[in-house]
Amino acid sequence: MIAVSKKLLLMFLLVPSIVFSHSPHKTKKLDIVITPADEQVYIFALNAGEGISTDPLEVRPVGSTVTQQASVFPGGKIKKKSNDFAQGVNCKKRIGVVSFVEDMLAEVQFDPANPMFPEEGTVVAMSNWQIRFNRDCHNEENMIFLTGFSKMKQPPAPCPGSPVMTLELVVIGGAGCNPTIDNNFVKGRVYVDEMGATLIKLEFAEEIEYRD
Repeated sequence: MIAVSKKLLLMFLLVPSIVFSHSPHKTKKLDIVITPADEQVYIFALNAGEGISTDPLEVRPVGSTVTQQASVFPGGKIKKKSNDFAQGVNCKKRIGVVSFVEDMLAEVQFDPANPMFPEEGTVVAMSNWQIRFNRDCHNEENMIFLTGFSKMKQPPAPCPGSPVMTLELVVIGGAGCNPTIDNNFVKGRVYVDEMGATLIKLEFAEEIEYRD
């Protein structure tokens, strides 16, 4: 009888660790790092009408399309004043992947040696986003879909730690842990480091959910 009781007690103690091994997290903030150093996830493809370029430092002319993919991390993990955002890229800390497509409405160039940005307040691009979290939720892919635009924030020579652009996005759908988050507005700030890597900090008006 004692042996059986011990087995039941052990099972009882183990149940929480099994149930909560992929526990839910609620947050309003996410960090995104776009860098070629993130070899497992990174994608950059510029279509300016003369074939596909994979060089993120090339000029992005009006009318061109840019497709990018990058890692998503919990908000606050990457410091905006860092000289190298790639140092914060750790696949073990990644909670998801973001893919987005931009239709360029202004000419820009993210080359640190030769930056090219329009005047502050200029709408730079229209964009559509898909965030896919690593863990399923309720037996479904945990995803968030967004649409919106980017706007110029800083003059052509941005200060370190200051945003180059801002993002105005709205959630248009979701699945998994986020099936009913339509019309959740999202603000973003875009930073560029000395190496040309990009950090995007997103902040949702309402909480979203993911599992680790």
